[in-house]
Amino acid sequence: MSIKEQLEGAKKVIDLEITKVTSDSSLIKNGGCASCHILFKLIETLSLNESDATDLLSETLYQDPKLNERFIEMVEKIHMKERLMGLQFSIKSRGKG
Repeated sequence: MSIKEQLEGAKKVIDLEITKVTSDSSLIKNGGCASCHILFKLIETLSLNESDATDLLSETLYQDPKLNERFIEMVEKIHMKERLMGLQFSIKSRGKG
């Protein structure tokens, strides 16, 4: 498979997973990592090892600034939600003292 074909395949996987995760954040389990979710989908879908998948993810996002922006927004959304949930727990826990 040529690098161009790999980049196109990766772009499709990344785009699809961003769309899925953005519409259903429960795909990322509590304490899970949104970036890792995408990375592991690349590994699974394109039959890559972790190192090659990491390189391909980086190169794909570098080549497509709009996809990169969506990726960043997804990661921020998922991890901000977790932080806010943690904040609520912290506030509730302190109020019981």
